Amino acid sequence: MSKQDRAAKAIKFAAARGYTPEQIATLLNELNLLAPDAPQPYFEYAGGPIWEVNNGYSIEKERPGEITVSYHGEPAEPITPQEARSLAAALLAAANYSEEA
Repeated sequence: MSKQDRAAKAIKFAAARGYTPEQIATLLNELNLLAPDAPQPYFEYAGGPIWEVNNGYSIEKERPGEITVSYHGEPAEPITPQEARSLAAALLAAANYSEEA
């Protein structure tokens, strides 16, 4: 069963029991059916925000519609699945910010 199918089933279950929207959102969160919150920039400077990822990567908005990914370690080392998720979340947050700005 896909996540979408599981979410639909959970919403149907909750709606049949008169759950409020907040209760439905809590149920979806407890079932790990909501996306995690996007990380906030680590800091901002005159050119825009920078997201620092604890494995040596940084992502920054250079110009409207563009982001730059930098690695500050030598040589690039393997990263854990959790570090990969952190990097992916920072990339998504920077991409979203770049499109909004």
